[in-house]
Amino acid sequence: MLTISKIKPDYIYRDNKIIAAVIDIFNEILEKIEDDEDIAYLKEARKRQLNFRKFSDYVDEKQDI
Repeated sequence: MLTISKIKPDYIYRDNKIIAAVIDIFNEILEKIEDDEDIAYLKEARKRQLNFRKFSDYVDEKQDI
């Protein structure tokens, strides 16, 4: 969840008065997008059939390399 309250704003002043606040939410938005992509990938992965192989077969394969 995007929580702007944790973001420290930078202020723009004019005549010693705050006229604007600038917040950097790029990283938070990027993390949210990445989380959404991860969730979508996991949903698709759960639909696929799982295939297992013996550990000894894996070890034999790696020794041949």
